[in-house]
Amino acid sequence: MEIQLTAQNKVLSGESQLILLNDDKEIKNHGFSKDELAYIAKKRKKKESYILLNQLTHITFVQFTSEWSTKTEAEVLENYRTLGNKICTALNAHNYETVCIGKASKEEYSLAIAEGLALSNYQFLKYKSDQTGKNTLTKIAII
Repeated sequence: MEIQLTAQNKVLSGESQLILLNDDKEIKNHGFSKDELAYIAKKRKKKESYILLNQLTHITFVQFTSEWSTKTEAEVLENYRTLGNKICTALNAHNYETVCIGKASKEEYSLAIAEGLALSNYQFLKYKSDQTGKNTLTKIAII
């Protein structure tokens, strides 16, 4: 299955999305409900930096990146690729087809996430007779 990589200006209705944040103060700018903000605050108190919100028609992923500031550039890029893997696993487990990657502090970080998504989504199915378990992710959009 091929993955379509596109650029777009905003998240479309029903698309899963990744929001990248440096600190807790930035979360209020993203239109979360009171309950969602309370859930995120609870997760942050437990020192979690990767938060998944299943919103029935799509998934919103929130990643706080401030802890990566002490790492080398190569380690940071690998963290973004690994994040792409986590997101791909969740999207395929819930049968979603599209994800939109929010703005990162550097363009190469968004591309590293897209790379992690695409590589994680790859399946060699040419000679496999049973096609069950086929990955559903078909589109990666970058804002």
